[in-house]
Amino acid sequence: MRNQAYEISAGRSDLSDLFDLKGDGFEGAALIRDFELREEELHWWRMPRTARVSRAMQNGSVHKLNTSPLSDPLELFRIIGSHALASRALVYPLRAPAYWVRRKDPEGFEQYFRPALPEVQLSDLLAVPTRQIRPALQPLIEDGAVELVRSPSGVRAILARDGFLDEDRFKTRLRA
Repeated sequence: MRNQAYEISAGRSDLSDLFDLKGDGFEGAALIRDFELREEELHWWRMPRTARVSRAMQNGSVHKLNTSPLSDPLELFRIIGSHALASRALVYPLRAPAYWVRRKDPEGFEQYFRPALPEVQLSDLLAVPTRQIRPALQPLIEDGAVELVRSPSGVRAILARDGFLDEDRFKTRLRA
């Protein structure tokens, strides 16, 4: 589905497709569903461009071609953030070609790791061509909520930046 031309279909995202569940299908899907972010857990006020585009989509100022999460940048960030939180729980390993990115804290003393969601996997999850992912991410990139990264093997991925979602509900489960 990566670059095929067709109309975007509306579909519910199932984050369990992004993890290696090792036969734990039902339990794993239920566990990963626990990490799905709610709208009120997004710090939309830190993303003014994203919030403006999302509001325009919701109130009809901009004509939507479909009801895919790809058309609403806040909904897209909710999916990316949910993947990041579920990954950081370290319950199930990421499914290839997903990978971890090493970062340093702002002071430069402590290193930490964050999961990168490949564009290809997001494309498959939302059932849209890969070429439509980057334009949909543009408001999030401009607000600094996500960063585009590339692995040494050339896999392009999306990295959710810290500070744009409320992690309080998940603090006790996060390991990375």
